[in-house]
Amino acid sequence: VVAREPAHADEVVDGVTFTLSDLAARHGVPMIHCVHLFPDEETARLRCLQLEHNRGIESARAAVEMAGVMRALGIAGMRR
Repeated sequence: VVAREPAHADEVVDGVTFTLSDLAARHGVPMIHCVHLFPDEETARLRCLQLEHNRGIESARAAVEMAGVMRALGIAGMRR
C-alpha cells in the first residue's frame, strides 16, 4: 500500500491484518501476511519488485513451505 493518504493507508493495512489474523484463528490455518505500507511508489518498487527483494515471491515460498509443514504434521485443512 502506498501511503498517499496516510490515515486511509493505515486503515487498509490494519483491516487486512485483523482479517487475516481472524481467519487464521477461526479456521486453524496459517495466513501469510504480505501487506506492506510504503511512503511512495519508488520505495514500493524497490522493496517488492526486485529479484533480491520480491515480497510476493517470498510470501509464495513461505505459503508453500507452510503447506508442507502442515502436511507433515498431518493437518489436512481447515477446522470446521
